[in-house]
Amino acid sequence: MTTRDVLTMAAIVISVAAFAINLINLIDRRRQDRRDLFLKLHERLIDPDLQNGRRLLYQRVHNQADAGRLREDHPDDYQLVNRALAMFDVFSLYVEKGYVDRDVALEEWGHVIARAWSRAQHVIADRDQDQTWQVWPHLRAFAGEATRWHEAHRQPPSSGR
Repeated sequence: MTTRDVLTMAAIVISVAAFAINLINLIDRRRQDRRDLFLKLHERLIDPDLQNGRRLLYQRVHNQADAGRLREDHPDDYQLVNRALAMFDVFSLYVEKGYVDRDVALEEWGHVIARAWSRAQHVIADRDQDQTWQVWPHLRAFAGEATRWHEAHRQPPSSGR
């Protein structure tokens, strides 16, 4: 083996090592980016306005007529509910596209989305009357999965001891 062959082999080994390091860094960066995105979405979902919108949804929307009354009689409250559901739709889109890990999303928000979904359907039905497009399609798709996950992962209430 000549010096030239040794240098060529060394260059190949160094190139392969550099490629492997770059690949590892890329994978790690992608993992970190997904974690950071989830954290940003989580922080947004716990925003007081969105929490208030979910609270209003739970307390005031029991059927489609309630959703219509909320829209007509309390537009500011309806807007808060609307924003909360729209954020769930964005969250669901990110899960659907794989930007956010599905298992992590379900563990952290599956119960909340499942709980909101039974009421959200009334708001959606109310909105669908006046729309020429389907509102919150990603939430519609993910909420069913979240509801099934919620049912499978329910825990009995704590005894308070």
